[in-house]
Amino acid sequence: MKQTSKPFDKLHIGSDLAAGLRKHGISRPTELEKQLFPYALAGIDTAAELTNSDRIESIVIPALERLDPAVDKVQILIFSPMRQRVRQLASRLNKIGEDKGVKAAAIHAGTDTDKQFEALKRANIVCASPSRLLELQSQQSFEFERVKLVCLDRANKLFAGNLHGNYEKLISRITSPFNTAVFADEFTTRVHQFVAENLVEPEIFNAPGNESEQPKRRPHQYYRIDGLGRKRAFLRVLEYEEPERGIIYVKGGYHYYGLREILHRHGY
Repeated sequence: MKQTSKPFDKLHIGSDLAAGLRKHGISRPTELEKQLFPYALAGIDTAAELTNSDRIESIVIPALERLDPAVDKVQILIFSPMRQRVRQLASRLNKIGEDKGVKAAAIHAGTDTDKQFEALKRANIVCASPSRLLELQSQQSFEFERVKLVCLDRANKLFAGNLHGNYEKLISRITSPFNTAVFADEFTTRVHQFVAENLVEPEIFNAPGNESEQPKRRPHQYYRIDGLGRKRAFLRVLEYEEPERGIIYVKGGYHYYGLREILHRHGY
C-alpha cells in the first residue's frame, strides 16, 4: 500500500511531536509556519510578525522540535509580557510535548518564590515574564548552560516595558551558544532596533500586506572561507557576484580596518 505523506513531514517535524500535534487537532501547518519552520529548525535567527489568525503553535512547535528530552537541563527560554500568556505557553508546550518528555515551567509574579525555583530545577523549557526572572536572578545564583533557543513572544509589548535595557541581564546566565526567535504583533522601531543589534543574519517574516512598510526578505548566498588567503578568496567572491551594494559583518576593529584597506585598494 502506498504511504501518503503527512503535512508536517515536509517540514521535518519528528514523529513524536507530529503525533502530539494531531492529538490536539493540529494537522496542517499555516502558511507562516511553512515559511518559518525550515529556518527555525535549522538554528537560524528569525523574526516574525504575527497576525490575529496566527496561532500560538507558531512559537511552540520550533521550541519543541529543538528540545532534546535526554538532556535534563533548561534548553529553551521563552519571554512573554503577560502572566496569562506565560501560563498559556507553558500549558500548550506541556500538552503537545507530553509524549516527548517536555517539562515546561511558567515563571511569573504572584507565585511562591521557592516553588518557582523548584520549577526552574525541574524544567527543560522555561516560559517567563522578564521582570520575574530578573527578580529570581537577583535572589539566587543559577546558570543556563544548555540553552539553545531564546524566544521573545509579543516583542513589541515586551519592548514597550523595560526589556530593551534588561536583555543583557536576562541572558547573562546563559553560558551556551543559542539562537534567537522574535515574534511580534507589529514590527515597531524598538523591535527593529533589537533585531538589528542582537540577531545574526536573521530571516524576517512580515505579516501579509506589510511588506512595503517592513524589512523585506532578501535572497542570501553563503560562502565559507577558512584559513590563509581568505581575503583574496573574498575578493574573488565579490568579482563573481558583482553586487551593487552590500553589508559586511566583521568580528572587530582589527578585521574592519584590514578589510577596508584591501577593498579600497581594489576600487571598492
